[in-house]
Amino acid sequence: MANNAKNVSFGKPKATGAVFVAPAGTTLPTNATSSLDAAFKNLGYVSEDGLVNGVETDTETINAWGGDQVLVGQTTFGEMFTTNLIETNEDVLTTLYGEDNVTVDGSGNITLKVNSKVLPNI
Repeated sequence: MANNAKNVSFGKPKATGAVFVAPAGTTLPTNATSSLDAAFKNLGYVSEDGLVNGVETDTETINAWGGDQVLVGQTTFGEMFTTNLIETNEDVLTTLYGEDNVTVDGSGNITLKVNSKVLPNI
């Protein structure tokens, strides 16, 4: 395959942020230009590393009697997206710790409880 500069892209987030979350079941956009459903929350600034997509696979090797390797089969596949959220606000904290663990008073002061409660899927 020949090199092709048309296959190179550069992603840059919107000035308003690039990582959004919403409750499971929220209507998803169908293309890159549609507006997000109002249920999506902007999680603010992200570190310069952006959004990292990690893929992990495991394989199992099958050997024949006598030691010849005859097959390598994929046994698992996992994919995880990670990001470093660098803005501290109510939406970020409720995403990380759960709504029951974050309170904001009338002056905007945030109280955070850290515990081992199982978080809901978002």
